[in-house]
Amino acid sequence: MKDPIGSFETIKENFIRYIKTAFGTKFEGVEKERYDLLNYDRVLYRKPWIEPLPDYVSSGKKINDLTAEDLGNALNESEANTFKGLVNTGLVGDFPLHSHQAEMLKQALLGKNCIITSGTGSGKTESFLLPLFAQLSKELTNWQAPVQKSISINTWWKENGGLSAREIVNSSNYTLSDAVRQRQHETRKAGVRALILYPMNALVEDQMSRLRKALDSDDTRAWLNENINGNAIYFGRYNGTSPVAGELKKVKDDGTFAINTKKVNQLKEQLQQIETDSTRVEQYIQQTGKTGGEAKELKSFFQRLDGTEMRSRFDMQVAPPDIMITNYSMLSIMLMRDIDKGIFNETKQWLACEDLPENQREAEKPNRIFHLIIDELHLYRGTQGTEVAYLLKLVLNRLGLHSHHPQLRILASSASLEAGDEASKNFVCDFFGVSHEHF
Repeated sequence: MKDPIGSFETIKENFIRYIKTAFGTKFEGVEKERYDLLNYDRVLYRKPWIEPLPDYVSSGKKINDLTAEDLGNALNESEANTFKGLVNTGLVGDFPLHSHQAEMLKQALLGKNCIITSGTGSGKTESFLLPLFAQLSKELTNWQAPVQKSISINTWWKENGGLSAREIVNSSNYTLSDAVRQRQHETRKAGVRALILYPMNALVEDQMSRLRKALDSDDTRAWLNENINGNAIYFGRYNGTSPVAGELKKVKDDGTFAINTKKVNQLKEQLQQIETDSTRVEQYIQQTGKTGGEAKELKSFFQRLDGTEMRSRFDMQVAPPDIMITNYSMLSIMLMRDIDKGIFNETKQWLACEDLPENQREAEKPNRIFHLIIDELHLYRGTQGTEVAYLLKLVLNRLGLHSHHPQLRILASSASLEAGDEASKNFVCDFFGVSHEHF
């Protein structure tokens, strides 16, 4: 913001003008006295406090300018080009990276765990997403093309022309049937490549909007279809708002199981509403003639069911997303529930390369990295912080990992920790159970 004082004055005067217009009188003295009362600190507004901050140091390099050395010599030419092409479709703009973003990208690709401690508005989210996207780009170049999707995959929830509960649910194990599974057409092994943990759902929603622009925008879809054989990077939000809680089976009076038709209908209704919202925003964009970045921004607030954002918990339980976003409360519940075990089992199998012949597994393991990403790290202090730290150890143990495992990459952000502060270093090492030299 180039003129914060001017913006404040404009907003203030607009509010006063509204009050004068809506509740005006014919008495000039009354109008002047009311204006003087409203135009006073602690009545209608508070005087702004402004903290001037220096510009963050620029790396002087845009994404396309990054060299092999800038990428830690961890990506070959094809992988580097894939990475640059991917992030240019929506994650970063056409401007130089901050020096801390470029440095975190390099250090993470060199195999180090990284904590970004720059201030608010410094691009901390991009700082931990760039290394993740770089690692995913190494995989992207080797993924085989998916097979043709079945017609019903993108239509089964519709009110007219959709499928019945018996067609939607596999009655042998009460999971989604092959006809409706979102990722049934893929030929690669599903597994969580990154678990992003947020302390509150409001931050989860902000992250979803960012990932929609980076991984499911029209530009990204076109680029993936043209360059990556139609493959895609899937992401999903797993929290209280994810459709839908519960199971696809119910217990009958005689103790046997049956399809939970009520739950299936609830899922269909929620997906129909999501599709309606998405259609409406598309219509609004067309009617108003919005294009480019403005149209992309509007679309990012709404899920599109034919894209790479996971539709439901049931989809994620059978084929976990590449990037899963959740909070520690939900993560704790997931670890205890039998219905969610597929998320951890599939990821563990992916890390162990169980989809490959035994003689190829050890060579491939260094390319399969699980990213544990913690935003707002400083909030996990005291008793709650201890509980979350132990929770993360349980997650790693469930996946066959430990704090110093070569297939684990820890990335985190905090605007409150200080890079050179000994207490901050000790907090980070105690929280993750990792020694100083691993950061």
